[in-house]
Amino acid sequence: MKREILCLDCGKRKLPSYEGEHDKSQFGKALVDFVCDQCGREIPKGSNCYARSIWAEGRGIQYYEWEKGYIG
Repeated sequence: MKREILCLDCGKRKLPSYEGEHDKSQFGKALVDFVCDQCGREIPKGSNCYARSIWAEGRGIQYYEWEKGYIG
């Protein structure tokens, strides 16, 4: 499973979809300072951002909830 914290611009971008792959984006406020995993922009604590998960269940990689530890 791939996990990313993204700035507002990167979080709004549409990802290409692949058969058997799932993605979930959750909007919230950063609980600590982050750097966007795609563009490298700083995401200060309290800023709006996205937590994105990408996984493929058919390959034994299941989704598990992690976002609450990073965004609120």
